[in-house]
Amino acid sequence: MSDLNVCTFIGRVTRDAELTVVGAKNTSIVKWGIANNTGFGQYEKTNFFNCQMWGKAGEGIKQYLVKGKQIAVTGELEDTSWTGSDGVKHQQWTLTVSKVTLLADSKSSVQEQVDAVAEGTGDPVY
Repeated sequence: MSDLNVCTFIGRVTRDAELTVVGAKNTSIVKWGIANNTGFGQYEKTNFFNCQMWGKAGEGIKQYLVKGKQIAVTGELEDTSWTGSDGVKHQQWTLTVSKVTLLADSKSSVQEQVDAVAEGTGDPVY
């Protein structure tokens, strides 16, 4: 039986997406962060995840990944650990995203987006 690594998070973008090009084949990679709240009351906490999306899919969604925007992301979660030059151990979680869903902040804003797209004046709703 194969292992499975699929995670879905809903949260808010913590920093605008940045596009870089890497490697000899000039492969694009878009990176951003999300904050995901969990728990309730005194047990509520916020988890922060680095996200990355490779290739044309990342390039296409980059413009919509702005700080504060609520999104749902699905992908594979990877753990990277290292020891710094000062001897301190570090750990970082990165989600390699395969799907991004843009979420509206309220029902009225969904309707506004739909109306704007229908009139040809707004960005598409994904």
